[in-house]
Amino acid sequence: MKTRLSAKYFRTAAAILFLAAGFCQAAQAEDTIYDVINREDTKAFSDMVMLGYDIDEQDIDGYTPLMIAAAAGKTGFVGYLIDNGAKVDKRYYQGGTAMHRAALGGYTDVISSLIDAGANVNMPDLDGMTPLMIAAKNGHRFTVELLVRRGADVNFRNVKGETALDIANKYRYKEIARFLQNEGGRSKSPDSGKEASDGGNQGLGLDIDDWNDTEFDWGL
Repeated sequence: MKTRLSAKYFRTAAAILFLAAGFCQAAQAEDTIYDVINREDTKAFSDMVMLGYDIDEQDIDGYTPLMIAAAAGKTGFVGYLIDNGAKVDKRYYQGGTAMHRAALGGYTDVISSLIDAGANVNMPDLDGMTPLMIAAKNGHRFTVELLVRRGADVNFRNVKGETALDIANKYRYKEIARFLQNEGGRSKSPDSGKEASDGGNQGLGLDIDDWNDTEFDWGL
């Protein structure tokens, strides 16, 4: 009797384990790219690529895996994607790049990895916002300092004629504004919307009025 019970329980346990394994596989199969990146599951991502997933695949908002990982501050996964050929300057539909996404969250390690991989530190989005401006707008002081040290143009202006200094002042980030001013940052003229000293857009060598008439290759 004891032997029969043991065998019965063994078969039941085996069946439960079999069903559990199948359930786990089904759950894994339903993972989104966000789930894989959140877990920093390089094996699962590699399997997806082997099945035909493009490493630069864009979602409904135009975000690639690199942009998603950058926005989440997943430094290790960002490095993995870069090492496997992800395009560091590919743009999402608003014109920004993975560096814009990292700047939004203040992820300095991610930004360093992107710059080391050749990403353009002064790339503007469709509103003319550079990663430096995004960092200044969101109060990420150390990110601002890193970007400036790594070559960000403190006097690049967006479509409104604003510099990073203007943006820091607008959102009352005094320490960031002071730092940018010490680094040579200038403000636009409050009346004309242009730089008082030179009257143009130094970032692209354009007047603000000409910006919307200029065609750019956004790399989409």
